[in-house]
Amino acid sequence: MKSPSPQFVVYAVGMLLFGLAYEPVKQALGGQWMFVAAAIAYLLVLRVVGALVARALISRRNSNE
Repeated sequence: MKSPSPQFVVYAVGMLLFGLAYEPVKQALGGQWMFVAAAIAYLLVLRVVGALVARALISRRNSNE
């Protein structure tokens, strides 16, 4: 069985954290549009972090071979 990609793992953990923090963050930000903007920014940053982690792990695997 093939293990999931590192990018998927980072994204899945980030989505789990997003789900857990949804209501407190939404209340803290006040307005709905502010929350939507923050959620979009969070998802974009999460995507970039996942890609960077995946790239780092792939380059580490390639250098070890």
